[in-house]
Amino acid sequence: MRMLIAVVLAVALTITNGKILGPTETGKINTLATRHMFGALSNGIDNLAWRIERNNAWCTNEINRIRKYVCSKCASSPVVPSMADIQQNLNRPIPVVLQLFFDVLDGLTPSWMVEQVGERKYMMEEDFRRTANYLKAAISPELGTPQEESNRISREIDEKLGKVASNFQNSGFVGRRKRQSTITMIRSCSDCAGLDGINIEGYINIVCGPTTLMNIQSILDYADKYRSIFNTTFGNGDPIIQEVDFDESTAMYEFSPFRFEAEMNSYKYRIEETIYTKTSTPNSINSIAFHNLNETAIFMAEDILMKHVYNTVQGFGVA
Repeated sequence: MRMLIAVVLAVALTITNGKILGPTETGKINTLATRHMFGALSNGIDNLAWRIERNNAWCTNEINRIRKYVCSKCASSPVVPSMADIQQNLNRPIPVVLQLFFDVLDGLTPSWMVEQVGERKYMMEEDFRRTANYLKAAISPELGTPQEESNRISREIDEKLGKVASNFQNSGFVGRRKRQSTITMIRSCSDCAGLDGINIEGYINIVCGPTTLMNIQSILDYADKYRSIFNTTFGNGDPIIQEVDFDESTAMYEFSPFRFEAEMNSYKYRIEETIYTKTSTPNSINSIAFHNLNETAIFMAEDILMKHVYNTVQGFGVA
């Protein structure tokens, strides 16, 4: 066994040409990291679609409730924005997220692209089906989309999702979140009178709460960041993980359980057309797990996502 470990160590250090990881291992890490980012992209779009449906349905229901059960019982009704204008404001993220969803589905139509996804396809198909259901709910006539347009978009969703699902089958559960509680500032006729002449944003802020418009902006910002991840993973085909630099003097292995690692100095990665370098610091020294490259790939993918998606948007947390 010791002889085998020594051989593995010698081979690994040979293919790395010293401190730079060799092309075979770098390629493996890139493939695994890219697959992880595919999964993060599908899960992120699922989350955004769910947020749109939750945000819009809750605000629409709250507006209908206070108009029917509070303000309608007052001596005079305030002049307020129409429900159509309010829903148009609430629905701003729908075309952005819908187009991103369609682009991802179209990108996965070629069978060769499905091969790049690997085993992630099972998780991604679940994400896509949930996303389709949320988007269909968000574009329902009750939430402001005309019936004919709603039907057209729903058919397009089914058609594109059907092609991807067929490709997934022919090639080789996120928990639900707590719903927003019903809290309104409109409880009396004097409150209703205060709505008179107010603009759309002010009306939404008062009736649905100030987080509603913040949520909309957060969804739009996240969609922009996920668009960047889409352009990177479905883009020009160049590897995302470009180079890995490690300290060969720190190489170590253990027998039980078997581990073979070395401290990482830095790695270079691509986002769209830009190459970045992530350098380890004394407070965050990371290792290359030669015995489990998937572990290293997931760490890198999550590190990249944290920097370029999750930590970049103000709002209600990681999408």
